[in-house]
Amino acid sequence: MSDLEEEDNNLSEGFDEQTLDAIAAALHRDGYFVLEDVFRKSLLQNLYQRSQSLTGDKWKPAGIGRHQGHHLNKRVRSDRIAWIDADDPAEADFLSAMEVLRIGLNQRLFMGLSDFEAHFSKYPVGAFYQKHIDALKGRSNRILSTVLYLNAHWRKEDNGTLLLYPENGHSPPP
Repeated sequence: MSDLEEEDNNLSEGFDEQTLDAIAAALHRDGYFVLEDVFRKSLLQNLYQRSQSLTGDKWKPAGIGRHQGHHLNKRVRSDRIAWIDADDPAEADFLSAMEVLRIGLNQRLFMGLSDFEAHFSKYPVGAFYQKHIDALKGRSNRILSTVLYLNAHWRKEDNGTLLLYPENGHSPPP
């Protein structure tokens, strides 16, 4: 058995009942959670390879808003995105795992999550996304956001840290 297969056997297929309970408890208590090593290494590698294989025309400038309200604002965000869908096997595996999370949180927290959307984001050196509320203007249907980092060998000095702000705070907690 290879090291990768052994690591995969030691990780869940995503979100088991105990993990879902811990996530729900943290969301209820703190409003967020950080979870490491929930996905198989092979899934993460497949997603990373998929993101790297996307051609330039698949990466779109990230915008703000939806439909008629969608626009680009380079002062707010300068990253590029590529939407994830079930047409690719790696993307389908990820979406299946996130469906388990969606259903598990609905069962535990009665969140009413009806769907899940995801995209790859690419932040070249100097790219950013300003402080924002991760919801669409005038809508309250986006009540949970997830972030999965696929960066290999990332270090804090590389920058690019996600900052979470308290609901009424001006600076993130230490």
